[in-house]
Amino acid sequence: MITQDDVRRVALALPETTEQPSYGMPGFRVRDRLFARIQEEGDALVIWCSDVAEKEALVFAEPATFFTTPHYDRSPIVLVRFDAIDVEELTELLTASWQLRAPARLVAELDARTERASLERLRGLCVALPEVTERRSHGEPTWFVRGKKAFVTYAERHHDDRLAFWCAAPQGEQDRLVATNPERFFRPPYVGGRGWVGVRLDVPVDWDHVAELVEEAYRLVAPRRLVAALDENSIVTGVKTASQGL
Repeated sequence: MITQDDVRRVALALPETTEQPSYGMPGFRVRDRLFARIQEEGDALVIWCSDVAEKEALVFAEPATFFTTPHYDRSPIVLVRFDAIDVEELTELLTASWQLRAPARLVAELDARTERASLERLRGLCVALPEVTERRSHGEPTWFVRGKKAFVTYAERHHDDRLAFWCAAPQGEQDRLVATNPERFFRPPYVGGRGWVGVRLDVPVDWDHVAELVEEAYRLVAPRRLVAALDENSIVTGVKTASQGL
């Protein structure tokens, strides 16, 4: 469940967003174009869709979350119930609505900022592992164990239109991930035949799961001594965390 304060905080974090009243309720504009407002009853959010067909599909597929009113029936605007989404979903919905209403230059700037942040976060996960180094391979940042074996490589729309990374994966993992969530995972070119999996970064990202995938990829290529060191460090960290909780 979200609150009006959540809406305000997430909306105002988007570039050049201002808050102005709309129908007596908080409204949020980018360059003076409304992209979201809180409905008069105070328990739903009004946002834009790409078109009426997308709105109708949302209402049909998730009626407990999305709905419309006669006032909006013929417009690409949908209402979202506060009690049906969390802050992560709110962020995704507000960002999408903002992108539909913002000038192209601002959208490009936000995309670039998001891409830089994703790369830095991925880099942090990789270099935190024992004896990992980074260098470019085929034009992309790639992370190696002891400078020899790659386990993760960034893919900034160099091979297709997806922002993603590719990582080593256990046998069968690629098929399982792609089958269960094809919007997030895919078989990458070149290394897909070796079982590597592609992970999209241009969709909402579960960074806890990304961390698990990165560590799993590292374990597949790292020498046993480094894997043992990683396990030992995990045990020590767990003991310290438990001690702090006492």
